Amino acid sequence: PESQAQGVGIWDESLDAEFHRRLFCMLARYHTLQGHGFQAALCEQAFDVLKSFLGVELECFASPLNCRFAAHCSAFPDTDAAFGSLGSFFSFYPKSGSYEANPPFEPKVMLAMAKHIDTLLSNSTPGSRKKLKTNTSPGIAAPLSFVVIVPGWEDCEAWRILKSSRWTRACELIAKSDHGFCDGAAHQRQDRYRDSPYDTAVFILQSDAAAEKWPASEEFVGALRAAMAEGRPTPMMRARQLKSGRGTEDACRGVYKGKKCNAREGEGVMARKAKEKEEKKKIKRLKR
Repeated sequence: PESQAQGVGIWDESLDAEFHRRLFCMLARYHTLQGHGFQAALCEQAFDVLKSFLGVELECFASPLNCRFAAHCSAFPDTDAAFGSLGSFFSFYPKSGSYEANPPFEPKVMLAMAKHIDTLLSNSTPGSRKKLKTNTSPGIAAPLSFVVIVPGWEDCEAWRILKSSRWTRACELIAKSDHGFCDGAAHQRQDRYRDSPYDTAVFILQSDAAAEKWPASEEFVGALRAAMAEGRPTPMMRARQLKSGRGTEDACRGVYKGKKCNAREGEGVMARKAKEKEEKKKIKRLKR
């Protein structure tokens, strides 16, 4: 009946078409980008710890395909806004709150992130509000906190800025063998987790008000280490990754080459084929 067609909850075919159009655009963008290693994220257990202990409520570097929270910052607001993206982190000026920042493991991006976080925290103190693009009243110190996830590259400029920052309350270095990440291409792969290619540093940067509200306690550090260990792939996952030719680590700066369409073309398989071919040649020479 016409009255039912006008009722709430009736799905409009035009809306369905629009959803699929936007979904296709978003998927095509990230498929073209290819750098799945750049899109890797903490496992869900680690995010639960961050939210429970530090009140983390938003990711500064995510995508609709790997975000833990509905609202997040991402690189492509034109395709991602329909799925909860607030836009680029570098155009994001929070006046309070608790955030997780796990940027692509690329030195220039990491450096820009470190500088932006320093600016945000510096401007969160009373007397510095005029520099920040917010309407917060001067003299009110709101809690502002960032959990920063970066590789253990101690010779990197971003590392030096984070390590020496006046806002750094804690820094934990986690061995590569003690944790893993959610695969940036988990939406199109059988296995959700992958090994970390590097040691990972966790920096806690906070304003004074945030340090008081969300202290980076030893209990928090222990819980986070245990949670990040949950992101390691199982032996069966590793075996599948090796069989497909993808391996369990990224080849360079966290960049994945993408899922192989044909496992027989995987690098690991091709290496074994070359070895077998060489062995056959040796056998033939011996028979002569």
